[in-house]
Amino acid sequence: MRFAPPLRVMLALCSLLATAAPAAFAAGPLTSGTVVSGTIAGPTFTETWTFSGSNGQRVLISAVTTSGAPNTSIVLRAPGGTVTWNSSADRLDFQLTANGTWTVEISDVGLNDAGGYSIGFVNLTIGPYTSGGDLDGGAIVSAEIKTGSNAAIGDFDVFTFSGTAGQRIAFAAVETSAASYNTVITIYPPGGGNFEASVNSNRLDHQLLATGTYTAVVEDFANDHTGTYTLSYLNVTAGPFTIAGDLDGGPIASNEIKTGTVSGVGDMDAFTFSGTSGQRVLFVGVATGGAMNSQLWLYPAGGGPPIYISTADRADVQLNATGTWTALIEDAANDQGGNYSVSFMNVSAGPFTSVGDLDGGAIVSAEIKTGNNTGIGDIDAFTFSGVAGQRIAFAAVETSAASYNTVVTIYPPGGGNFEASVNSNRLDHQLLATGTYTAVVEDFANDHTGTYTLSYLNVTAGPFTIAGDLDGGPIASNEIKTGTVSGVGDMDAFTFSGTTGQRVLFVDVATGGAMNSQLWLYPAGGGPPIYVSSADRADVQLNATGTWTALIEDAANDQGGSYSVSFMNVSAGPFTSVGDLDGGAIVSAEIKTGNNTGIGDIDAFTFSGTAGQRIAFAAVETSAASYNTVITIYPPGGGNFEASVNSNRLDHQLLATGTYTAVVEDFANDHTGTYTLSYLNVTAGPFTIAGDLDGGPIASNEIKTGTVSGVGDMDAFTFSGTSGQRVLFVGVATGGAMNSQLWLYPAGGGPPIYVSSADRADVQLNATGTWTALIEDAANDESGSYSVSLMNVSAGPHTSGGDLDGGAIVSGGTRLGNNTGVGDFDAYTFTGTLGQRVVFSAVETSAASYNTVVTIYPPGGGNFEASVNSNRLDHQLLATGTYTAVVEDFAGDHTGTYNLAFVNVTTGIFTSATDPNGGVVTSGAARSGSISPIGDLDVYSFHGTSGQTAQIGAVTTSGLLNTEIWIYPPGGGPATVATSTDNVSYPLTATGYHMVMIEDAGLNDTGNYNFTLSGTLTNVDIPEGPIALLDPIRVVMRPPFPNPFARDAALTYSLPARLPVRMRIFDLQGALVRTLVDGMIEPGVRTASWDGSNDRGERMVSGVYFAELTAGGETVRHKLVRMR
Repeated sequence: MRFAPPLRVMLALCSLLATAAPAAFAAGPLTSGTVVSGTIAGPTFTETWTFSGSNGQRVLISAVTTSGAPNTSIVLRAPGGTVTWNSSADRLDFQLTANGTWTVEISDVGLNDAGGYSIGFVNLTIGPYTSGGDLDGGAIVSAEIKTGSNAAIGDFDVFTFSGTAGQRIAFAAVETSAASYNTVITIYPPGGGNFEASVNSNRLDHQLLATGTYTAVVEDFANDHTGTYTLSYLNVTAGPFTIAGDLDGGPIASNEIKTGTVSGVGDMDAFTFSGTSGQRVLFVGVATGGAMNSQLWLYPAGGGPPIYISTADRADVQLNATGTWTALIEDAANDQGGNYSVSFMNVSAGPFTSVGDLDGGAIVSAEIKTGNNTGIGDIDAFTFSGVAGQRIAFAAVETSAASYNTVVTIYPPGGGNFEASVNSNRLDHQLLATGTYTAVVEDFANDHTGTYTLSYLNVTAGPFTIAGDLDGGPIASNEIKTGTVSGVGDMDAFTFSGTTGQRVLFVDVATGGAMNSQLWLYPAGGGPPIYVSSADRADVQLNATGTWTALIEDAANDQGGSYSVSFMNVSAGPFTSVGDLDGGAIVSAEIKTGNNTGIGDIDAFTFSGTAGQRIAFAAVETSAASYNTVITIYPPGGGNFEASVNSNRLDHQLLATGTYTAVVEDFANDHTGTYTLSYLNVTAGPFTIAGDLDGGPIASNEIKTGTVSGVGDMDAFTFSGTSGQRVLFVGVATGGAMNSQLWLYPAGGGPPIYVSSADRADVQLNATGTWTALIEDAANDESGSYSVSLMNVSAGPHTSGGDLDGGAIVSGGTRLGNNTGVGDFDAYTFTGTLGQRVVFSAVETSAASYNTVVTIYPPGGGNFEASVNSNRLDHQLLATGTYTAVVEDFAGDHTGTYNLAFVNVTTGIFTSATDPNGGVVTSGAARSGSISPIGDLDVYSFHGTSGQTAQIGAVTTSGLLNTEIWIYPPGGGPATVATSTDNVSYPLTATGYHMVMIEDAGLNDTGNYNFTLSGTLTNVDIPEGPIALLDPIRVVMRPPFPNPFARDAALTYSLPARLPVRMRIFDLQGALVRTLVDGMIEPGVRTASWDGSNDRGERMVSGVYFAELTAGGETVRHKLVRMR
């Protein structure tokens, strides 16, 4: 085994034996500084060597096998023969304990092997250290480099130097030959004491413990290899630091850069500077050429250990001692050479500038300075005053080659560690202390040079302007200011007062140059920015009370340009100013015009609202296309906007109660233009205003006209409705360029259930209360006149004083009607049962431009079941209850008259007092009939059995009538025959009542006809005439329908036999008003109709009347109410 020198000593001392040596043979004397060879001739052979020594001296002896197999053992005998050392460790390190001749015995440790060995000897205390054949060793001085060779196995090279207790010394002993050779360096103190330090890592760093002449020993780690080395020595504390031939090193001042060369293996260059405990210093050592990897050691005054060791090129430390400090630069492995640059900056005390480098010194807020990191490792330091809590911003922007990359670092007063450091050109920081700070600008890796621009701003305290750059300072709500980012790194700051919770808008837009504007918004009190963006617009809620700062700069701080900034306190205003009066309060139904007069102009309008209300705004551009309005709604209390659109129109349900703010601005805030702003509270109104009375309540069956008077005008009409009801609302443009658009809003502020420019809303209400229908131009940029109409299909009223068309209609009835105004709805109600088949004809009797549509709505408010604009609707009912048939113009934009006919094909009634054509017929029947008026429908019913054949004829006898035959099977199914052939042979496929409908083929002509029915048919015991008696044995009269009524009331009755019938109308005093029926009437169900007039044709007043039926000795009365 081989051991490092300290371990060898310990093992040797622990293995001392007092045994007698084997047979010894004298080999001769040992001389200090020499290596000789010996031989162990046999297994028990011992060679004896002698040397003279004195008590206290330190000697080193090595005995290393060079041939054969012996494991050498060293026995050291004092004068007199006492064994003082016995070990197989190959190396003896011993302080002599007596004066005289000492004996060294070398043998095989097991006394069983023979071979050759090499023995080296040196007296460290008195020498000599060199000999004629080995001159390596002797005196060495600080900053000196020597080369040497451990030329033989076991060779010790000894170098002496003077030192004082407490001094720090550094040695490097670097192998310059084969890898198997590994140097060890050991330091021995004056006086022969044990070594103070020993390393086999090439470099020894040590604080001396004594004063006098020290000895440094260089040897192979195991003393069994030879090789060459380079030894360098530096007294770090006392120097000297330079020597003839190597002048690199010596004093260096703050803000100074020096260059030097690590000239070869082991070279160490040391630079000294004065420093005081607590000061902050920067020391940079950067390799600039060769293969070296620079390593920096920073040693304090007084000889203490280094406080910094690194290959990171840069030491940033706070001094912990006062006096002369030493910075040592070398190759990290001490085996390469190269050039370097070192620089030093005392951050705490300076100086910060020097004759050759004036970059640095004091800088004040809003100031911009240019500088130059002129050499590798150059450090430029700028000082400024600050107070704890203040927010500061620095920009250090490269203005030269891309390889140069600035870093800015902020150091506090008092020498503490840096508070902030960035290499992104811009530093933003809240100060932690009060006093003089230092901002250091350097290259990121300290290995490139370049120019830069440095700008500084105290965001909290200012000043914000400086002679030559007056951009910045206070800005008020609704104010616009322009400025210029005058060059690289320029930062302009604007201040405003704000309170926690307020909502503010701040816009900054580049208006010229190459700059990309970026905005930083800083709170009162020095906190971090709550907004940082190059999006041009900050929309924030303030989180502090006091003076806020908005900072504008180029996003990369490397371009200049002009800009416009604007500020609006959305919560507190003011919203207008002397030069810009756009904004302020706006009320529902009001229209205002405005102008975004400058780049970034913000116009703010306030209105009162309640949570849940629905509001609508239109902000329409009235100038150049490049200008594009955005409207944004802010709630009370400073919260985030509730809604924002750039589509000219905003529709929103309010989330809070209080004063809201609507902001109008350009979409990108980079164009100016004029606009029209209109506002409507859809839920609460008001809906009209002085100068624009269009809008307000509208009733079912009512038509109103109005005018969209200009850009953005919105007219709102309100009506009451119940959830589930079906309503129709029409809004039709009647003049101007407007394209009418309809919005239908529910009670309660919910979103519209209908939005369309189709002119007609057909909807089922989903809420109960007051609904709002809003009409406007689809793009809000045109004006014109319009007509609006409402029909509550489910609940009516279906008629009104000015429009009596509509109301109840019974099967077999015919009505003359008139769509009297644009958008007019005429609604007729009838009773039906699921599965029944009904047919309506609605035939125009006026100008061709008028085109009727008939639509059938079921009970319960559901969607229409059928709709046609072909004059004739044929439909099987899907529900039971009261249906509504609506007659209107196809596009809702024309007026005209029409004839309406209705028949329940399945159950009748097929005849009426004014149209007796139709009813039950049997085989062999021949009837004369008349189609009159236009659209008349005559229905005949016969009974037959499946398999029988009916012969049916309908032949025109006069007029332009072109008879058409429709045959319907029992049960309400669709027609199985529809033909204009006069005679039809019809095989029956079902048993029951079959219906034959006779009408004009085009529903547009009238005339007389003959109807015939023949064939072997199964007749039942029901006389010809209307079917479905209400009671087979008694006279029955149904209640009038509708009741109350405005135009016509249907009075339906049923006769079990042919009877004399009288039906009359009486007033409340019992006076006869009108006789409706007086004569013999065939059995069946009949209907009489009272139109509200007396026997003289005079219209009766509104009030209560009685309808009385007398037949077969029975009298039935019903009350009915007439309304006008």
